[in-house]
Amino acid sequence: MPWTGSSPNQTYQRSDGTRTGTQVWQEAEADGVDIVSDDHDTHDQDMADSINAALKKDGGNQATANLPMGGYRHTNVGEPTALTQYHTLKGAINGTHRFITAPNVGGTADAVTLTTGFSVGRYAAGQQFSYLVESTNTAAPTIDLDGLGTKDLKRTNGNALEAGDLYAGAIALVEYDGTQFQLLNRRIVDGAGDGGDMTGSEIVEAINVALGSDDWQSVATTEIIPAADVDGRVAVHPTTNGHSGAKFCACATEDGRLLVWGDVAAFAFNPVGDAYGPYQLPVPWDVSTVSIEAIYLGGSYILVQTDEATGNLYHIGASTHGQGGNGSTSAVTTLTKITQFTTDAVRIASVKTERASGNTEAFWFAITTGGALYSCGYSGATHTMGYNSTTNLSTPRKMTESDGTTPLASITAVYCDSYYAPCAALTSGGKLYRWGSGTDGAHGNNSTSAMTWPDALETSHGSGTDRTDIAEAVIAGATTGTNRAVMWIRTSAGAIEVSGSRYFGNGDGAALASGAINTFQPASGAIASLTVSKIRGGGGEQYNCVAITSTGTGYLCGRCAGGLLGNGSTTDLNTFTAFSGLPSGFSGALTDAVVAGGAGSTAIYLEATISGVKYIASIGHDTYYATSKNTSAVAAASQTWGLVQGTWGTLQAWNIFGTYNEYGLLTLNTDGELRYAGANDQGQAGMRHAPGVLAKVPVLQPVDLGVPRILKPPVFRGAYSGATTYYKQDVAENNGSAWIYINDTPGAGNAPPTLPTTSNTYWRLLAGGSQNAATAVIAVDFDGGGAAISANTSTVRSIPFACTITKAELLADTTGSMVIDVQVDTYGNYPPTGADSICAAAKPTIASSNKATDSTLTGWTTAVAADSVMRFNVDSCSGITAATLSLTVTKT
Repeated sequence: MPWTGSSPNQTYQRSDGTRTGTQVWQEAEADGVDIVSDDHDTHDQDMADSINAALKKDGGNQATANLPMGGYRHTNVGEPTALTQYHTLKGAINGTHRFITAPNVGGTADAVTLTTGFSVGRYAAGQQFSYLVESTNTAAPTIDLDGLGTKDLKRTNGNALEAGDLYAGAIALVEYDGTQFQLLNRRIVDGAGDGGDMTGSEIVEAINVALGSDDWQSVATTEIIPAADVDGRVAVHPTTNGHSGAKFCACATEDGRLLVWGDVAAFAFNPVGDAYGPYQLPVPWDVSTVSIEAIYLGGSYILVQTDEATGNLYHIGASTHGQGGNGSTSAVTTLTKITQFTTDAVRIASVKTERASGNTEAFWFAITTGGALYSCGYSGATHTMGYNSTTNLSTPRKMTESDGTTPLASITAVYCDSYYAPCAALTSGGKLYRWGSGTDGAHGNNSTSAMTWPDALETSHGSGTDRTDIAEAVIAGATTGTNRAVMWIRTSAGAIEVSGSRYFGNGDGAALASGAINTFQPASGAIASLTVSKIRGGGGEQYNCVAITSTGTGYLCGRCAGGLLGNGSTTDLNTFTAFSGLPSGFSGALTDAVVAGGAGSTAIYLEATISGVKYIASIGHDTYYATSKNTSAVAAASQTWGLVQGTWGTLQAWNIFGTYNEYGLLTLNTDGELRYAGANDQGQAGMRHAPGVLAKVPVLQPVDLGVPRILKPPVFRGAYSGATTYYKQDVAENNGSAWIYINDTPGAGNAPPTLPTTSNTYWRLLAGGSQNAATAVIAVDFDGGGAAISANTSTVRSIPFACTITKAELLADTTGSMVIDVQVDTYGNYPPTGADSICAAAKPTIASSNKATDSTLTGWTTAVAADSVMRFNVDSCSGITAATLSLTVTKT
């Protein structure tokens, strides 16, 4: 045999049938073998067999099996002329075999014939071609490819094309869907096609074309509704009780996805290890008919609330204390319906989970739409479940009064902290029921013993008359039974009362470290004469309470060793004291607050609404950058208030999640984008990185959900009116042109500019009428899908008219740096390359900002010939995940 070894590593070996190697004949001579013809024939036949097994370079024979290339490639390959021949990378880039031009485009304007030059054998779904349109269509067109037969050319929604959808000189991109061809790109043009005024319906049609969709429709409210299969905008922001108690997070998107990330093993879901993600959790419902309303994070589990009529609460994760709600203490690794609510035919309206501060006891309370209250999970010696038993509840129980049969009714809110603090529930009639831990007498029942059943707060202890003036409660709890607990209440008249520990000051003015009070006492000091509209508390046994007055000012009492007041003092506060040094505009504009963390790791966040826009300021525990101010481990006496950094867009919701000492800030804007700052040792930031790669996030950064985020659909609002409040993505018609509202802040009275100006702070031209016949905007979008846009990302535009570029404007979704090159060449030289740049040294550039504009265009070749092809290439990008480049041009 001339070849030895196994494929693909065979080698040729000489042999006379007995001996092998490079000295076959010498070895035969040494063995005394005579040279005979049989040996020659054997040796020569081996060589003949070997030659026959090789391929001839002139194509004289053919392979008989697959040819492994060993990592090498065929070079200098010619362009193919048949379907069975190699397709080159050059051909793929240049579109050589899918782009058809004259004379291979024939037929008529409405009955197009295309000849590929390599004889496509049959139609097949997915075949895609582009061709240069020879004549503008006048009716619904057809295509005959390589003589395979006539096929209709339709819009992507199956509707027939209209006259003018294909226009001479344009490039048409078509794809065969198995039945007909679909036109994947369409022209934006006014109805007459002559640059005249556009009607309202034509403007809506122009919006449809610009957004690449035929599936938009005008409804009675003139809202434009998209038919989209993928929408990664966040629809549901997770709810926590001050912090969640664990290093994982979750959210729901507009298209119904449930996503989790961080320390997912904490709730028994661990597909490939912690610190990766987000992951999509399977949901046990049809997302087309069931939507997620709310997500609640517990210390080792997640509860998901849907919009189902009954039985609308689900659990995943640990159930050590029965918090799974389905009669078991075993962990659940898939989202599971809590069947008790189906059995009772009730619908859950809201849930409150425990606030873990180093302890692991898990429990929760659920309020139904009918005002009933259910408890589930850990009960223990403090009777947290409120049913006169220390046995944990692994099935939700409807809470009752002390007779064990009369359900609590008309419940509107529930308050709790850790297992070592009391619990409370508020009714619509102003009653406050309390039960659970008696630590420091915080329940106000004139005792430090646990309350085993819910009992309403009385006008005075033992009076038998229930109070009906309670508007709100706040509880700050201990981590052990010997530590401290406090409960504050706010009355309907706006007064504050408090019961429990006085050690760090609870607002009643008593001396610090002076024990506790076990009945409710009024707050003293300046706060006593003010009307309080909201109270917020937390901090565990090193507790704090924030009071926000009806005039939007903020006050603090309790532990201040962390410098939480903002004036450099670290002295604890036994009376409510006004915050000091708030950011500009915050004083008098406060609307909410969160006290996060515990055990001395406390941070405070204040929300203010200034001129209709929400802002967040923070102070306190910043070891893990949770205050999102790009500062860490600032000394308590040097702590100052500051705006959180890294916000983008209009703030919609925000919260804190994590453990009591390692947590972070999570925000959601009106564009459906989540951002996070803070601890990140278990991937809490959702940035899809390996463990330890980024331990802390100093300012808010986008959470990478891995699902494309679609901008809120435009809403056509009719003719512009100065009295109408417009929101981002609203579209209005003004003076014959369509304008889209681009400002993140809703507003009224801010009119679109007068043409030829095409944009201002509030509006950008979307489609124009006769007043801007000579002006146009060429705009391109770049989207990194939540990640930074990659260098060398490019897109192209066909420019059918001659024009002069007058301005370049580059807008980004966040602060960063970016350089884009604009390259122009003739259609015949497509595609443009770097050698065709028209920007000289003044390429559109953002440098450590989120926007840039240039009307000077130094060194630019601003004149663009008709039928040119324009290519936009990202030379470099850092930190920016989405951007739009707009070129304003004057037609010539």
